[in-house]
Amino acid sequence: MNCTTLGTLSDLKNCTVGIINSVIPIIVALTVLWIIWGAFSLTKSEGEDRKKWRDVILYGIIGLFVMVSIYGLVNILTGTFKFTGTGITAPNISNSIKAP
Repeated sequence: MNCTTLGTLSDLKNCTVGIINSVIPIIVALTVLWIIWGAFSLTKSEGEDRKKWRDVILYGIIGLFVMVSIYGLVNILTGTFKFTGTGITAPNISNSIKAP
């Protein structure tokens, strides 16, 4: 990820993709830590606090499931449709136009 020169739109896209790819594992790791924190807090809590920590664990698991599912879906679609990231090329029509 080299974001020092952003001369073209492609450079900006590559920089953004690199940043996102670097941040996703950190977010997943923080979510797992959040679930573990909730589990430890659940074991030492009682009463109304137990319900709060149970909800924290549930929301953490749901969030982790959504993140991993979206990541998997993107990889399946990328592999299935052979997206290469090269973009759309304009057709060369200069040779196909004939003078009357």
